[in-house]
Amino acid sequence: MSNRTKLNDPLYDAIEETTVRIGRLGYGIIRLPLGLLPAQSRTHMERALCELSRGFASLPGDFARIAEREIRHWIDETPPVARRRVPETEQHLTVEITPEAIKGVAASDPKREEPEEPIEEDVAELLTDEVSSSIVDLERLVAEPPNVSITYIEYDPPGNDLDGEFVVITNASHEPVNLAGWTLIDEGGKHTYTFPEYILAGGAEIKLWTKAGVNDATNLYWGSRRPIWNNSGDSAVLRDANGNLISRYTYAAGA
Repeated sequence: MSNRTKLNDPLYDAIEETTVRIGRLGYGIIRLPLGLLPAQSRTHMERALCELSRGFASLPGDFARIAEREIRHWIDETPPVARRRVPETEQHLTVEITPEAIKGVAASDPKREEPEEPIEEDVAELLTDEVSSSIVDLERLVAEPPNVSITYIEYDPPGNDLDGEFVVITNASHEPVNLAGWTLIDEGGKHTYTFPEYILAGGAEIKLWTKAGVNDATNLYWGSRRPIWNNSGDSAVLRDANGNLISRYTYAAGA
């Protein structure tokens, strides 16, 4: 209710009574459809209408002030408008596959692995035998060098030295030896003879003549025009094709 002082004015009293009736009538008319509203909304509406009716009853002095206050009060108690729900953004799971990952998967794919072809047993045995044979041959060469040596030098033959000089080379082993590339050198390395392709059989010997001639199964010819071996004393050195020392023969005059 307003705090204004009531005056004994018939006109004012008539206006106030009329206003109150109009307010009640309007409130009753407006209140009719409120029954269709939800309970909470209806309560707010009834409260607002009640305050509005009180404002009409306090007319005319402070009608504007009371009306503004009640309208604001009504607005403040009005349920807030439901916010429109914004649909959530769909989230997608993104998987990045790098070339390294693809390569790793491809490498681990058992379907892509090609089975190794088994080696035939015969081939494996053949390879094993060849390797074993090669090892045995190598060990034999290292442990047992060719048993070939210079066994005699005819350095002072009767008559012409050039025609009668020769060197005897003997193979004391049971295995044949290929003399190709071997060398025979005198003391000081003044004369060198290189053997041609020649197989010296096991237990056999060959004569190497100082003079020229035609090679045969038991004779080789140096082809020198002068005697090689000194009558006073000399040495002969026999080396294989790799330069390894095989034999050395030294003699002295009168020995």
